[in-house]
Amino acid sequence: CFKSPATKFSYPDGCGLVLFDADDFNNGLLDLKISSLVSPESCFAEIVIGKIRRKASLRINIGKGSRVSIGSGVVGHWHISSWHNSNVVISDDTTANNTVNIAVKVLVEPGATVLVGKDCMFSDGITLQCGGQHSIISLDSREILSLGDSRLIIEDHCWIGRDSTIVSSSKETSIGSGGVVATRAVLTKSIPPCCIVAGNPARVVRDRVTWSRQFRATKFEVDRLCDQMDAF
Repeated sequence: CFKSPATKFSYPDGCGLVLFDADDFNNGLLDLKISSLVSPESCFAEIVIGKIRRKASLRINIGKGSRVSIGSGVVGHWHISSWHNSNVVISDDTTANNTVNIAVKVLVEPGATVLVGKDCMFSDGITLQCGGQHSIISLDSREILSLGDSRLIIEDHCWIGRDSTIVSSSKETSIGSGGVVATRAVLTKSIPPCCIVAGNPARVVRDRVTWSRQFRATKFEVDRLCDQMDAF
């Protein structure tokens, strides 16, 4: 289906690989491996990758009718499994740990959507799971309870801590802009912007806060972030 390294970016079987800069295959910054979750003859999927500015390692398993979009400036080790008719977006300047084999594992069931905003920061050992993966059945009604297309949304400028797990099962789970998910937290419910969540299950432990990539943020950085986040 997909070929790597690619010399052309669209194929007769309907698969498409679009690179902002084809030289990223040769400059040592992009480590890309793609596999199909269905037979290559029936793939019909698309992968779009923006400009790679620092090292990015992408392992993408993609199903029929799915689309994976990696923004410009994305960094780190990502393992994405996007099943049939699903959608994954990792937006510009979002980073993950670059010193481990897999920093972020993204598991997306058929028909589900994962949207990660701009300028997010992921540590390592993180799992984003969108959908329950298997059926939950009522013994009384004999109905499947876990129906519905799941959505997992992480808005702009969120910090996701080491070994945390974020799950959306047959519903929508969202993290508001500026949020922080603490180490080893397990989050299954939406949280508002500009708060810190911790624990299992995760709960809000502080609100009206945000974060900076700087170890000791400058006054200019503090004012910039506060002005930006006050909009939320």
